[in-house]
Amino acid sequence: MPNIGPIELILMVLSPVLLIVIGVVPAGEACASPGPVGWPNPARTPEIAPTLSDLLRELEEAKNAGLVTEEEYIARRNRLLGVQ
Repeated sequence: MPNIGPIELILMVLSPVLLIVIGVVPAGEACASPGPVGWPNPARTPEIAPTLSDLLRELEEAKNAGLVTEEEYIARRNRLLGVQ
């Protein structure tokens, strides 16, 4: 059995903790990853909030489908546009 110095021993014991601290392995996940060892997992795509035009289009479609009345449509449209 090879001689292990104190520095090597500390590195062997603390290496999983160091990987979590520097962000290579997210906390709570196993060290085994689908990619090569030590590579971070790909970032998740953030959800994109709907734009004002998207919201107005959905409101128009709801009105055309008969899901909202003309009065509700006008009130919601004005609220989205900031009109009082």
